[in-house]
Amino acid sequence: MLRYVWHDLVRNPRRTVASLVGVTLGVGLFSAVLFFIDGSAASMTKRAVAPLALDLQRVATAPLGGGLRFQERLSAPSQLQAGQNARIVLTLKNEGSTPANEVVIVDEPPAPLTYVHRSMTMNGRPLRDVGGDSPLAQGLARTGLNVGTLAPRATVRITYLVRAAGPVGKVDALPLQGKVSSRENVLPAPSNAPPQLTLRELMARMAHIPGVAAVDGLAFVDLPVGSLRSRGAAVNDTVRLFAFDRRYAQHYPSIRLVNGSFQTGSAVLSAEASRQLGAAPGGSVQLTVPGLRRPLTLPVGGVTDLSRAKPLFYSRKTNKLEEFLYVPNAVVVSPATFERTVIPAFRAASARQGSIIKSLPLLEADVSVDRSRLHWDPGTALAQTKAIAASVRRIAPNQDYLIDNISNTLEVARDDAAVGKRMFLFLGLPGALLAAFLAAYTASILAGTQRREQANLRIRGAHRGHLLRMLAYRTVAFATVGAVLGAAIGLLSVMVILGRDTLFEAAAGDLAVSGLAAVGFGFLTTALALYVPARRSLSREISQERTEMALLPDPAWRRLRL
Repeated sequence: MLRYVWHDLVRNPRRTVASLVGVTLGVGLFSAVLFFIDGSAASMTKRAVAPLALDLQRVATAPLGGGLRFQERLSAPSQLQAGQNARIVLTLKNEGSTPANEVVIVDEPPAPLTYVHRSMTMNGRPLRDVGGDSPLAQGLARTGLNVGTLAPRATVRITYLVRAAGPVGKVDALPLQGKVSSRENVLPAPSNAPPQLTLRELMARMAHIPGVAAVDGLAFVDLPVGSLRSRGAAVNDTVRLFAFDRRYAQHYPSIRLVNGSFQTGSAVLSAEASRQLGAAPGGSVQLTVPGLRRPLTLPVGGVTDLSRAKPLFYSRKTNKLEEFLYVPNAVVVSPATFERTVIPAFRAASARQGSIIKSLPLLEADVSVDRSRLHWDPGTALAQTKAIAASVRRIAPNQDYLIDNISNTLEVARDDAAVGKRMFLFLGLPGALLAAFLAAYTASILAGTQRREQANLRIRGAHRGHLLRMLAYRTVAFATVGAVLGAAIGLLSVMVILGRDTLFEAAAGDLAVSGLAAVGFGFLTTALALYVPARRSLSREISQERTEMALLPDPAWRRLRL
């Protein structure tokens, strides 16, 4: 029977080809949509992160340094009963090289502990309560104690008693709430915080995180009008002072060096500042920095074009991320010059009584993610970048904040990819419906053309089961060949549209799954569309023949009972 079906298909090539064209066209359209989804999604991560200027930015919250070391200790047994007293000891030391001004200490006992009135001492001398409250939490605003100026290497030790209002099972589990701030670092720092790392130490630790390609340091500050001079000429505008090295410029090609080079101890001027001052490599400039008694004289080592340097001029404010705020007049110095001269100058200026510093230096570590290791799917890549960001945050926490540009971008790309897949799958459904319609139309035509063949077969003894089996074999042959050819045509068409390299960036397993899905869906759809009309036509013909035979008059011999 299989041999007869095969000869029937070969004997009528036009009919066979006509039946396959409709199936192949519909399945090809549906499979092309699936392959297009895989091919376009394979480069979605790459295309999403390509415009990013900075992947991760860790910005210091205390750029002038954390010279204050604040420790808090609760001296008590492991458990406390109601009404039992304990002692809290606060130790503040200035480990910096400059005085800390207007140092304010704030602290409240953790519940259920309460302050014991008139029990506080500072360096062994008793402190008076303020309005019946603790000197470290005064009034409704819970204002702290201003201990004034703390000289370098000086220490302040404050102790006070607390009383348990109820039983305390684990004294070590009580959260200590001491904080310290100063005029130099107005953001309160918690007690028992780890020592603040320098930018160099922070970069060294982050460089060993898996998935991090490079970590570069950047520092900048805005100087007042007239701060940049050369041979009597001055820049009558705000000047931005940058500090980065040659390695930073190599990692971010938007920083273009027009003339000269980056050298330690020299300055590189922006093109606008160089034209306004008439300064070129070989000359010198003078920088007036707040806190320095004399202007800082630097030789000019080069001229750079920063008009498209997004890593330098993107906003660092979370509500204005990726807003390009260009400052035309800029000076670039080495990180060593900024660390040894500019930072101490601003620290001294901020410590000076009555001085107002409008712009403080900003220090940040710019982290470049190894994008070659990111998964092609934006959702999976998002999980990778979030893991890297979490590892970056775990290094010396509470000393700065992290701007995670790459995770924010991939989160948007992940949502867009999900919407795109649903949309393309919806657009691919007409292909499947077209395949089913064409297959059903072909089956109805074939059923009409095969009436004579089926009649001949029935005369030769073929019954209903034989005809149904032959129909099933023919349907499977058409559906299988049409689905495979359609999937192949869909793959070739997407290869032409996207290109071979882009298409095969997708994982081979994903392409195989899409191909099998297209073949399977096309096979089921077209098989049903081919089989159902043909079976219905065959059943209708058999029923019609039986009815006609039932209506024929009996022969005379039967009517005469012979």
